[in-house]
Amino acid sequence: MLFSGRHNVAKFDAFYYADEKLRAVLLSMVSTGGTLQDKLASAYESDLRHLHERYFPIGDLRDKFNQIMATIRKWSPGKSSVKDIAAGIGQIDDAAVLAIIEDLKTLTIQVADHLAVLSPFKTEIDVKTHIPHPFDDNLRGIIGSH
Repeated sequence: MLFSGRHNVAKFDAFYYADEKLRAVLLSMVSTGGTLQDKLASAYESDLRHLHERYFPIGDLRDKFNQIMATIRKWSPGKSSVKDIAAGIGQIDDAAVLAIIEDLKTLTIQVADHLAVLSPFKTEIDVKTHIPHPFDDNLRGIIGSH
């Protein structure tokens, strides 16, 4: 049995929370106007800031999340407020922002795939055929325009 006991169920719910918030991050970037930095800062302020490593399974997914957050936060050294971090994002060059956006897109797909393995009836991603992520075309538009 994959999940026995209350502790594991709570972690499973956390994975769904991470999936929901990551999808919201991508949707925010797709629907927000402005520069790449504006898009990422808006996504950070609205959804990304609510995520914590505890919402990810131990291992590669958690490590990738921590790497993304460290990359974002290094532009606001010594500061931890949402506004300071969002302002720091404005200092990141386009190439670095594109890399962060790609990493967020990849992490979103990997989290969805992880959930599909654990509970194939509760996710939109079909593990066997790996349906393309719904944000691929929109993100390609963001990334391709710079």
